Amino acid sequence: MAQIASTTFRMMLERVACALLAYLLLWTDGTAAFVIERKTSSSISPGAVSIRRGIDTSVRLGKNIIDNGDVETSSVEHPCEFAGTIRMGGPFSLEQGDKFFVVGSRQLVAFQLVVDYVNRKRCGVHFEANGQTSNYAIELVTYDDQSSVEWTEAIATSLVQEDDADGGIDIMLGGYSSTLTAPLAAVAQESSRLLLAPGAAATGSVFAGRDKVFGTFPPTGKYLEQAIAGLGGVGAKTIATIWEDASFTRGVCAATPSLAETYGLEMTSAQEVENTPNVTALQAVAEKLKIEAPDVVVTCTYNGGCENWIQAMRNVNWSPKAQVFTVCVGLEGFVSEVGSDAEFMMGVTPWDSSLADIEDSVTGWSAQDFADQFRAETADADVTYHAASAASVMSIAVQALEGAAAESVSVSEEQPLPSHEELASYIASDNFSFKTMYGEISFDENGQSQAPSLLIQYDAQGTVQTVYPNKISSGPILYPMPSWDARDCAQLSPCGQQEDSDSGCDENGQCVCDSSRGLVSIGRGKTAQCIPQEEANLIVPQVKA
Repeated sequence: MAQIASTTFRMMLERVACALLAYLLLWTDGTAAFVIERKTSSSISPGAVSIRRGIDTSVRLGKNIIDNGDVETSSVEHPCEFAGTIRMGGPFSLEQGDKFFVVGSRQLVAFQLVVDYVNRKRCGVHFEANGQTSNYAIELVTYDDQSSVEWTEAIATSLVQEDDADGGIDIMLGGYSSTLTAPLAAVAQESSRLLLAPGAAATGSVFAGRDKVFGTFPPTGKYLEQAIAGLGGVGAKTIATIWEDASFTRGVCAATPSLAETYGLEMTSAQEVENTPNVTALQAVAEKLKIEAPDVVVTCTYNGGCENWIQAMRNVNWSPKAQVFTVCVGLEGFVSEVGSDAEFMMGVTPWDSSLADIEDSVTGWSAQDFADQFRAETADADVTYHAASAASVMSIAVQALEGAAAESVSVSEEQPLPSHEELASYIASDNFSFKTMYGEISFDENGQSQAPSLLIQYDAQGTVQTVYPNKISSGPILYPMPSWDARDCAQLSPCGQQEDSDSGCDENGQCVCDSSRGLVSIGRGKTAQCIPQEEANLIVPQVKA
């Protein structure tokens, strides 16, 4: 089997890890130092790159204020005393050439943010026994899986065969995609290990029949539920779907007919297009839907498909009253491509930083707090739900460890950690939900999140708002959205700026003119304007329209 990481990548990781460690050892502020270790593990699939992140209480620096007001650094007793370490981790896509590196690397940053907070700010995970509190540090252990099913399975098998002295894993963590989580889930269930999966949605291949596997993504079949429920509530009557030929997109759109029936909408058509469809392919669908005129169009596609679909609708000068995408909405790259055409577009997501009134029980972070922390760490403009989901998994792990231990009759001062069975039972309980920066999470009979997906929408200023469910919304559903002509009239024509137009543009994209002053409207969209009646008499009817 080929070695997992290239020599160049290993050297790069080594340099980055050393630089970070050197910096973080200086940045202790009276607390123990971070430990960031990169190694090539021989026990976990020989040659696998492993990255560990934890805390080393042997490095203790403090700050004392001396008489002249200067700060001097001196050794002080560390305020956090750890009785032991809880190891969490699993296979991740760590190399830039890995298929899922972009998402996987963001998940890893999110894990690390919570681990660092728990270890440095919270003094670890707390266990009570015989009136005494024991603090346990968290160590995050990750191994590069090359985005490979075979490597994922091999690493997972090796992890459960190790004992604690060799760095075994107490709680397994999944990476991104149902494809890679499925073999990890099989190994976890077979070995009676708890697995928390922040990046999988497929019920059958990952979760069904596995009582120790839990995921924070909603099931594929429920992604669109809140979108259809919300739009039905504001008066939408008909709906059509378009999906590109891929398993996730097909699965999401496939649930639309039953959801439409549930929420009182009529399906008008369902159309499959090629994988990664171009504008030409989508324009043929747009022509058809222009005649069909559904109130809502759901487009189940990936990034490029969103932009091409908008261009296709532009080309035929038609848009529905509501356009829903499964991805794209909320991503800076999407807005960069389509500009102001992004306004009023809707999307579905398990999470958005605009979520209101949520606070993580472990860190105290709101959705926006997490987004700010993540941006500060990565300088990324986009903070996606993948990262927030990963952060929530770490929070759920801490809450479950402490909660299950408090209810357990088997824990003791010598063995304060609850068993995998106790942890799974606690997480699956119908009587409890987990408050996280990702939302309030509880799990269904398959171990998948029962938290609803959100309907999000760009408002008229281009800001993403959570618009449904109402109880956690940051703004109202804007329905129906303006036509292309109405948008162009408002944004590109002189109509809204000239004094002769006292009411701007109407819903058809024409100027509203003051007839008492002898002004009439001509043109539509970006050509809309008000002119004197005598000038209008010289213009042919086609131009006036």
